[in-house]
Amino acid sequence: MKRILLLIAMVGALFSCVSENEQKGLDKIANHYNVKTSYTKGFKTNAGEKNTIFTIKVGDSEMIDTMQHALVSSNIALMLYESFTPEERSEYSYLEVKFDKDSAKEDGSFYEPALLADGLDQAVIFSNFSDNLLTKNYEAIVNNLKPEYKSPQLANNLSNFMANLSNQHGEVIDYKRVGFGISNGGSLFHYSGHLKFRDGFVKSYFLTASKQPSEDYIMGYNLE
Repeated sequence: MKRILLLIAMVGALFSCVSENEQKGLDKIANHYNVKTSYTKGFKTNAGEKNTIFTIKVGDSEMIDTMQHALVSSNIALMLYESFTPEERSEYSYLEVKFDKDSAKEDGSFYEPALLADGLDQAVIFSNFSDNLLTKNYEAIVNNLKPEYKSPQLANNLSNFMANLSNQHGEVIDYKRVGFGISNGGSLFHYSGHLKFRDGFVKSYFLTASKQPSEDYIMGYNLE
């Protein structure tokens, strides 16, 4: 009887439905990368410790095929975590991201909610940087840099660089974050994105920020 009850509990965990917020996260990721998504919920036990896991399965995508899977995988986990309510964020020990191209026998990539929480906090730095590019507020970008990286010519240089791109492709009309990861020996968060111009041209760029939420400035960026 105990084995039957345990089996029922496991089946319930594996096939429980997603919440409205979780479904919104799955749909957002599908639209973001033009990809099909599915999910499973379950748990794994290791040395008597039970870990609850939300797994998102990601289908084939021409967009993802052109990018580093590690950065895409992390960003998908971050987007999924962002869609959860505070209560849902505390329900899972790990979020797992698995691509259809991975072997069915292989585990995907696992992400701890604590890391994603800090990554989400610092993602605001990336969003502000990107918003300032759209509004041509280059002084604000310089002001958000770590103090020792600022220079008097930087805002003007950035303005000229973006003006040259706009002359070729029209104005920047949108952006989206497509990658997330850890760089510089584990001390920095790395956010990568796509700038979309009026003629359809897409330019890749990235930004780095401290892993410490108290350090809310840009550590570096690259638009070239």
